[in-house]
Order: sequence, then structure tokens, then C-alpha cells
Amino acid sequence: MSIKPVDLQVMIPKMTELARIHGSEDERHLLASQRGAEDTKSMVEADMKEVRAKKDAQALTLREKQDREQDASKKKKRRQDGGPPGKPGGQPRGGSGHGGGAGGGKESGSIIDIKL
Repeated sequence: MSIKPVDLQVMIPKMTELARIHGSEDERHLLASQRGAEDTKSMVEADMKEVRAKKDAQALTLREKQDREQDASKKKKRRQDGGPPGKPGGQPRGGSGHGGGAGGGKESGSIIDIKL
């Protein structure tokens, strides 16, 4: 099958058009894969931020727990030494003559328990 010069004149413009179409399709596929990679990267970053936030929350909870334990041990030590520093005479709670209250219990509002 031979190609005549007249047929060749029609085929050359169509080949350039066909090459442009194939090039645009290739570019479209490339852009779609890049967009998919960017979406995956943003999802991974979001997941990492969420994990870091959870770790920070756990560390904060542990730090608060340690602070409460330290405060409790300091209060216990003060009570054993003779009561809070602002109390005259250094008498322990529930002493004579002051009246009112059950005495010996925890102070109201001395511990705040917050859970996230």
C-alpha cells in the first residue's frame, strides 16, 4: 500500500494534532498522579499532627498527676510538722476550741481532677 503525495498532505497536519492530543493526555495523567501524591502527603501530615497532639496530651496529664502527687506529699508533710504555715500556734486541724466543721478531711476545692 503506497501513500500518494495528496494523502501525505492531509496526514501531516493530522499527525501534529494527534501528537498534541497525546501530550495533553500524558500531562493530565501526570497532574493527577501529582495531585494524588500531594493529597496523600497532606493526610500523612494531618495524622502525624494528631498523634503528636495525643502524645502531648498524655505528657500533660502525666505532668499534672506528678504535680498533684507532689502537692499531696507536701501537704501531708506540713500536717505532720504541725499544720499549714498560716495557722497560729501550729495546731493540727480539728483542734480544741475552734468549733465548726468535721475536721480531719480534705479541704474543699484543694484538688481539681480534669480528664481530657
